Amino acid sequence: MKSNRMSRKNRILYMALSSIISALSVVLMILTNIITILSVTLPAVAGVLTAFLVIETDKKYALMSFVCVSVLSFLFVADKSSVLFYLLFFGYYPILKAIIEKYIKSKFILRIVKFLVFSICIVLSYFILVNIFMFSKEESIFNGISLLLPVYYMVVMITLIAYDIAITQLIIRYIVKFKPYVDNILKNYKQ
Repeated sequence: MKSNRMSRKNRILYMALSSIISALSVVLMILTNIITILSVTLPAVAGVLTAFLVIETDKKYALMSFVCVSVLSFLFVADKSSVLFYLLFFGYYPILKAIIEKYIKSKFILRIVKFLVFSICIVLSYFILVNIFMFSKEESIFNGISLLLPVYYMVVMITLIAYDIAITQLIIRYIVKFKPYVDNILKNYKQ
């Protein structure tokens, strides 16, 4: 008789996978201290690693990894705008994407929900950087944006839509090409 509860062996395997992905993500986030030109790219790559966890484990382990990476990044990454990009979008988005795409079947409603998520992300990041972290316009990535806010909004919205499309394509490629190999490796450890 199969139990609905996950076996102890699987929980240990999932925790190990999420620990490895968390460590890799933290390393990527810390690299933004060294390679400052990649202050948006590296958090996006760390988010792609979260998508791997959503596929291979479940959303609970991906969420634990997101929280771990967020806290450690906040402590060890000097560029707080990179941390905010991860915290407010790239880190949790693969988890949210899996949830909303599972329950919302209408492409039109799905696009509206994603647009709202992207909009909230943009507004929150601007508000937090300028008002909470007290970044002056010279220090923040939003340099000179107050007059060009609509243009900035559109540029970031296009970037986030491109990220959504890219992560979808990466997930498809991973499932088709690499997941069988990963499953073959992990089958000895799963019950």
